[in-house]
Amino acid sequence: MVRLKRILKRYMYDINLTFTQRAVANSGITFLVSLHIMSCVWATLGNYQDGDDWLSQLIRLKTKEGGANFYPALDTRNGVGLGKRTGEDSVVTYVTSIYFALYTLSGIGYGDINPATVPEYLFLILLMLGGSLIWCTVIGEMVSVMKHANLDEVSHKETMDALLLMSREYNFSRKLKMRLKEYFLQWRTTTRTNFVQEKVMARMSSELAIQLAHVLHRRWFDGIWWLRNVSRTTFMVQLTLAFDPMLYCPNENIRTTDRLYVIQRGLCVHGRQLLTKDKCWGVDMLLTQDHLRVSLTTVSITYLHVLYLTRDALQKTLERFPREQELVRKAYRTLCFIRGVVWKARQYQRMMAQRQGSHLGSGSVLTEGDFMNRLGATDGQERTLRPSQALASRATTGHISKAIRSAQDMITDLDKNLKERLAKVDEKVNDAQEIVGSILRSRKSR
Repeated sequence: MVRLKRILKRYMYDINLTFTQRAVANSGITFLVSLHIMSCVWATLGNYQDGDDWLSQLIRLKTKEGGANFYPALDTRNGVGLGKRTGEDSVVTYVTSIYFALYTLSGIGYGDINPATVPEYLFLILLMLGGSLIWCTVIGEMVSVMKHANLDEVSHKETMDALLLMSREYNFSRKLKMRLKEYFLQWRTTTRTNFVQEKVMARMSSELAIQLAHVLHRRWFDGIWWLRNVSRTTFMVQLTLAFDPMLYCPNENIRTTDRLYVIQRGLCVHGRQLLTKDKCWGVDMLLTQDHLRVSLTTVSITYLHVLYLTRDALQKTLERFPREQELVRKAYRTLCFIRGVVWKARQYQRMMAQRQGSHLGSGSVLTEGDFMNRLGATDGQERTLRPSQALASRATTGHISKAIRSAQDMITDLDKNLKERLAKVDEKVNDAQEIVGSILRSRKSR
């Protein structure tokens, strides 16, 4: 039994049980084993003593009360008399011994089974002393388990009591009280998430923290394109610790700001998309230009548990990691260029629409010359047409197809130029890294 306890300590974490479950199981096993040993010793004293023992007294007591069927040895109808016990009586003896040991151990003491010999009195003294210690240990363990079953239980009770006093003081409506109660009940889950972030991961070594962060957050890391190259570094751990928890009520509008949101639990609608667990929005929080960010309305459907990251927290984290800082800056430049091209194209479309409306007026027909002038294609004509020529001509299918082809060629050229520029930027970055690396190596060698 002593070796079994050591073996259980060795493999206690291989069994997927919490500390509370293990404490309850250990207390229950200790109590049952102690009860079994005490019962066996007490039954042995009743079976292997000469003279009048506790079992003989019990048999006479039950016989006087007319309980002939309680003990098989008392059934004279089968020709078996008092004192001639058979092997069939062992179950009844064991159950009776457990009954005696249990009420002695728990301190109840009904008194219907009493010691009759000196050895029985001595054993009963030891049983009361040892049993009281075992019972106190089990009760203390259970009380400790119940007290620490929930880490945030005390804080939650204090919050609910303060909420109750506030509702009485300001005379809250029943609907508001129920919403506040439900909100703080949901907030307990967010508190547990924050506990894992601050108390568990922050105390680990770097390699172990990287593995844990990858297991916990790898699903939503893949949804952030500018974090894919740095998902298995210490930067990932520090960035995870920089996130803060937040809880939103159902039907609550979430204003899009310079924050990155990650859903931990719940549902929301972002624009026209339904987002669930491990989905993100606000990925373009890298951009400092408000007109380049995508601004969509977000509405929570259920209680929405999220983690959010501000731009300031991201900047402070990047200051300690130069390599990741350069990767994020590169992603920022790429995103800024793409969004800038889209924004410029929309501005050009608005400008062309305004020019078209002011030039043609209401009810006017778009002519061939005016159409070609706005697309920049001349087809042998002058780029600026006179009003008489514009009014006298109309756009044909050939002109439209040529304009589309010219626009496609323009987009292709722009794409080539963009790739060439990005390649040059990558070359310059690599050269700079090599120069910095050579400088650092030379300093180390000195």
